[in-house]
Amino acid sequence: MTTLYQLNTIFISMVMEAIPFVLVGVLISGLIQTFVKDHWIARIMPRNRYLATIFGCGIGIFFPSCECGIVPITKRLINKGMPLHVRGSIGIKHIRMFMIIIRMNICMNMPIPTATIPS
Repeated sequence: MTTLYQLNTIFISMVMEAIPFVLVGVLISGLIQTFVKDHWIARIMPRNRYLATIFGCGIGIFFPSCECGIVPITKRLINKGMPLHVRGSIGIKHIRMFMIIIRMNICMNMPIPTATIPS
């Protein structure tokens, strides 16, 4: 029974940690739906596939740095006309940021934050 309580505690803590990022992502997605026109994204997106991928990494800087927050934003941008390979570059950017944070913690001899299971 204690294993079930531990599983419940870890699940609830992960959900509570992700909710703010998901809410920010949904709010930004709603703003994109309201204020960005369909033809506007097609107009600013480079035609070259490689330049569009680099452009996607660049615009990814302005979005929340969490995979759970970027999913609703990129879904809305795809619905507005953004190519799929640009969505992949935005997602990869966020994974790379996570890896950089882990490397910084290792270099500074700081403990990496993990969920601990009480015994």
